[in-house]
Amino acid sequence: MKFVRKTGFFIFIALLALLVFIYPPGAPGSSAVYMPLAFISAALFLSSRQIGLISGFDYLWLVPERGRLPSLLAWGVLALLSCGIMALLLSSVLFALGFLDTAPVREKMLALPIIALISSVTLAPLGEEMFFRGFLFRKIGSPSYKRKSGATSLGKPQLSSVSFSGSSWFFGALISSLLFALLHFSYGSIAEVLASFSIGVLLCAFTYKTRSLIPAIIAHAGFNLVSVSLMLFCGSGACPF
Repeated sequence: MKFVRKTGFFIFIALLALLVFIYPPGAPGSSAVYMPLAFISAALFLSSRQIGLISGFDYLWLVPERGRLPSLLAWGVLALLSCGIMALLLSSVLFALGFLDTAPVREKMLALPIIALISSVTLAPLGEEMFFRGFLFRKIGSPSYKRKSGATSLGKPQLSSVSFSGSSWFFGALISSLLFALLHFSYGSIAEVLASFSIGVLLCAFTYKTRSLIPAIIAHAGFNLVSVSLMLFCGSGACPF
C-alpha cells in the first residue's frame, strides 16, 4: 500500500511539473487550471488529514457504493436538467428586470485559451464540487462527522454515518453556496453570481439526497459545457448564462 501511495504521489508530481512546463502559472487563463487543482488538493488534505486518504475519499462521497453507479448517473442527469431549468427561470427574471449582464462573462470566455476552456468543463467541476459540496457543505452542515473509534475494515478506518438534522444541511448549503458564488464575483456579472449561488444550493440538495458527490459533478460539468458552448457560439451578446 505504501508503494502504491508513493508511486501515485510521484506520478502526480511529474504530471504537475509537466503541466507547469507546458502551461506555466501566470499565463493567460492559467487560473482556470490551477485554481481547480488547488481546490482538489485542499479538499483531499482537509478531509483526510486525520482519517487517512481512503477514508477521506469516503468523506467526500466520491466513491459510489457497489451497484449504485447507474442510479447516481441518472440522478446526475436529473440534477443537470434541474440546473438548466433554474438558470433559464433566473435569466428570464433578470432579463425582465434589466439585470441580465452576461456580456462581461462572454468576453472573458472568448479570451480564454483552449486548455482553460477544457479545464472549465473537466477540472473545474471536479475541484469545485470536491471542495464546496464534498468538504465545505458537509463540514458546516454536519460538524460532528468523525471516524468510528477502533472500527476497521481490511485495515482501513470506517467513517460514521452522517445524519443531517433537517435544518443543518440547509445552513451548510447556504454558506457553502455563498462562498461558491463569491468565487464567481470576478466575472463582473450580477447574473453570474446569482446563478452560481442558486445552482450551488441545488447541487447541495442533490448531494444530500443521494449521499454522493457524483450527481453534482455530472451536473456541474454538463452545465459548464452547455454554458461555455452558448457563450462561444450564440450570436447575441445576451446568452442566458
